[in-house]
Amino acid sequence: MIFVTVGTHEQPFNRLVECIDNLKKNGVIQEDVIIQTGYSTYEPKYCTWQKLYPYQEMVKLVDEARIVITHGGPSSFIMPLQVGKTPIVVPRRH
Repeated sequence: MIFVTVGTHEQPFNRLVECIDNLKKNGVIQEDVIIQTGYSTYEPKYCTWQKLYPYQEMVKLVDEARIVITHGGPSSFIMPLQVGKTPIVVPRRH
């Protein structure tokens, strides 16, 4: 499973959410994808998603994930490191 989080900042990150959804749609990603979309306005059609997950559920999802993809927020990339994962960090654009 791949877990994607864009954090809880009030700024949307539609670019990342839509990109991952399209990769799933086109079969580039074959495994299950769970996305925490935060304040993004794009709603994934091919991935499981929820706007916000409770912290303990996020820890569980990160722990179970084969790959963790996140935005550059400190909490979003430090927590995967704490459970032994190396996150893929995608920066927001200016």
